[in-house]
Amino acid sequence: MAVMNTIFGGGGLSNRLFINLRDRQGLAYSVSSQYIPMRDAGEVIVSIGTSPENIARARQGFTEQIAIMRETPITQDELLFAKGRLRGAYILSHETTSQHCLDIAISHINGLGPDYSARLLERIESVTVEEVRDAACLLQPPTVTAIVAREEALGGVE
Repeated sequence: MAVMNTIFGGGGLSNRLFINLRDRQGLAYSVSSQYIPMRDAGEVIVSIGTSPENIARARQGFTEQIAIMRETPITQDELLFAKGRLRGAYILSHETTSQHCLDIAISHINGLGPDYSARLLERIESVTVEEVRDAACLLQPPTVTAIVAREEALGGVE
């Protein structure tokens, strides 16, 4: 799921949401998704910084991009980029002794074993195009929308 999310909206300026909703459609300054793994389930949160007149188009854009992600296989280049980005981010985030100790503690609490970090990096490297598509098929159109704005800026947006 993490590899899929990196391609979908978590990979900086090179993800599908950024390219399609920001660069091509000009709907936002920022757009991204975040994968939050949990023990038994997880969630993908998509967010966009847009103007009130673009809210409906942005919501439709999210729905369209989810459908494309589910139906269109990723490229080998996207897969390699996502793996490299995740690997690099993980290594950078575990440079300190305190972060490494925290990682071991969290792995222990969740019953993942002391070698979880090594297994995680191996697992990222082993992800296939087909597994990313399977993960993408778990994405659903947005069911909850939170709009944060001044009331007068919304102008009747629901």
